[in-house]
Amino acid sequence: NQIKNKLQKYLLLQGVISSQTIWHVQTGGRTNKVWRLDGEKDLICKLYLETKSNPLFNNFPEAEYRCLLELDGSNIAPKPYKYLKTPFGAVLMYDYIKGETWSHDVDTVSELLIRIRNHKYPKGLRVLSGLPSDIKQTGLEIINKLNNYHKNKLINICPDVSSSDIEPVLLHTDVVPGNLILGGEGLRLIDWQ
Repeated sequence: NQIKNKLQKYLLLQGVISSQTIWHVQTGGRTNKVWRLDGEKDLICKLYLETKSNPLFNNFPEAEYRCLLELDGSNIAPKPYKYLKTPFGAVLMYDYIKGETWSHDVDTVSELLIRIRNHKYPKGLRVLSGLPSDIKQTGLEIINKLNNYHKNKLINICPDVSSSDIEPVLLHTDVVPGNLILGGEGLRLIDWQ
């Protein structure tokens, strides 16, 4: 709550929000602090916290902002509002999507993923290799961080990976129900970092 109060004062002094803005803690995020700001605009405010490196889920605020800018108007992601660096960490603000967490109808998710794959990707983002040997190597690096029991079980079932399609495409890397919001405008994907 202390960090929220400091950030609230900072954003107020910067003229980003008004004193009438009401802050609501959002649940679900494991890495960053997220609030819904109910004021002149209905926004999400995400404060990025310093984290240890995670081989699957990077926490790069600039990458998320770049993705939101690139996807603006595509009906794939929320509309970006502001990105700023504060004394407390990077802050990304985007339009709140009124709706509920996705829970059924895989066809809508499939259609959204096809639109993402067909969308051009922003330059400057990290590039994940599509080469089978690289995919397997990344998997083995992650597996090696587990205890021996789990590591050995996973190595024994590790499939051979083959792919002929290595053209770069935009990839979210964390398409889970908690990041899929179904609202009046359709299905949207959040958490693009």
